[in-house]
Amino acid sequence: MPKNLITAVKHAAQVLGNTPAICRQYYIHPVIAEAYASGELARVVKEVQRGKIKCEEELSEIETAVLVLLP
Repeated sequence: MPKNLITAVKHAAQVLGNTPAICRQYYIHPVIAEAYASGELARVVKEVQRGKIKCEEELSEIETAVLVLLP
């Protein structure tokens, strides 16, 4: 797991009041972690920001990118 992702998981765990293991297991979808590690998440976020990917719902750019990545 990339160092940035480990840091993000630790931060999320602290905010949620859980351990990093619980956070990884129950709060972070594996597809999102894999997409971050592979660079796919950054690519999708850029496409959303450029308007190449649009969502009809009232979602933020990050929420839209996550929705695109989830199965």
